[in-house]
Amino acid sequence: RVLLTQFTGVQCGVCPKMMHLLHPILDDPNEDRLVWVAAHTGFNSGDPAYLSPHYSEEMKVAGYPYAVIDHYYGFEWYDFQSSEALSEVIDECISVKKDVAAGIAVNVKLSGRDVVAKVSVKSPVNANYKLGGFLLEDGLYAVQQNADESWMNTHNACIRYIDAGYDFKGCSLGTIPEGQVMDYVFVWNIDEIWKSNAIYWDECVVENLRVAFFVSTTDANGNYYVNNAVECAVNSQLSFEYK
Repeated sequence: RVLLTQFTGVQCGVCPKMMHLLHPILDDPNEDRLVWVAAHTGFNSGDPAYLSPHYSEEMKVAGYPYAVIDHYYGFEWYDFQSSEALSEVIDECISVKKDVAAGIAVNVKLSGRDVVAKVSVKSPVNANYKLGGFLLEDGLYAVQQNADESWMNTHNACIRYIDAGYDFKGCSLGTIPEGQVMDYVFVWNIDEIWKSNAIYWDECVVENLRVAFFVSTTDANGNYYVNNAVECAVNSQLSFEYK
């Protein structure tokens, strides 16, 4: 899967154009090629999902709306004439890495106020990997500026916390030999996360929390890109997928 990060904000008057571009893809019940996360880093006023802009700065976001595929390929809403054209690019991104994508298995539980996730990464080739994670929340209501559809006022996949190292490429796993598995455990305290962002956020709705994880590695030119990504609900697990 590809990781598609949407950079947005409820005060962004042009963001509905990106929403219209992404919506047919994200709303397709048969769509399983991507993991979508929404970074509300654009404008903090009145945005219940506001996130520190450090992530967007690292992703070289110069304006809003903006989206990035696999922490590698960025685009504006007007770069595509249709959602179908964007789907073709997603297919291309998947085809490039289909034989080298690492497997990801997840077991995530809510223990008290801690989200505890054991993530296992299986390497198809000898490679150096990094691993990152997102804590997401669905169902946040806020009026979207210039919204022309009611669904635009309900904000899903909102990033509440990122655990992916200082550069957001991931926490180093080192080299994993071909066919081997390496485990990594994330522990995120909900109360600490919400307290540190209390000026912007209301109390979280635990039932609306999800997690997403990505593995990154380098291409032939030494540039990091997201090699694979998965998502699941809290108190659930994912096994390795074989296709």
